[in-house]
Amino acid sequence: MKETFYFPHDYNSSEDEKILKLLSVLGWEGYGLYWGIIEKLASSSEAKLKLSDLEYIAFGMRTQCERITNVVRDYNLFIIEGDYFWSNRLVAFFKEKEKKSAKAKESAKVRWASEANKNANASKNDAIKERKGKEKKG
Repeated sequence: MKETFYFPHDYNSSEDEKILKLLSVLGWEGYGLYWGIIEKLASSSEAKLKLSDLEYIAFGMRTQCERITNVVRDYNLFIIEGDYFWSNRLVAFFKEKEKKSAKAKESAKVRWASEANKNANASKNDAIKERKGKEKKG
C-alpha cells in the first residue's frame, strides 16, 4: 500500500470566489473533481502533474476528460505553465512541511548527540568509580 500524507483542506473552501464559479457551472460534482485533482497533485512527486495526463486522471476519477480539463483550465484554480499544472497553495504547504521536517531532523541529531555524550560520560564515570573501588580494596 502506498504511503499517505495529510494536507490541509479549509472547511470554508466552498466559499472561495473561484470555487463558487466552479460550483455555479459544474455543481458539487465539479467541487469533488477539484478535490480529487488536488489529491492527485498531493500524491505526485513534486505536487505537479502533466497536462497530457488529464485523460488518465479523468479515467481514474471515472469521469469525462472534458470535465477534468475544464476544472483545471477554466476557473483559475491551478497554475498552468508549459506542460504542467499545479496548485500554489499545495506547493507552499509541501515546502513548509519539508522545512519543518528538516528542522525536526536537525533537532533530533542534536538531541541524540547530546544523549550519546551523556551516556559516554556516564560510562567513563562508572569506569572511574569501579577502578577506584578496586584500588581501595587492594
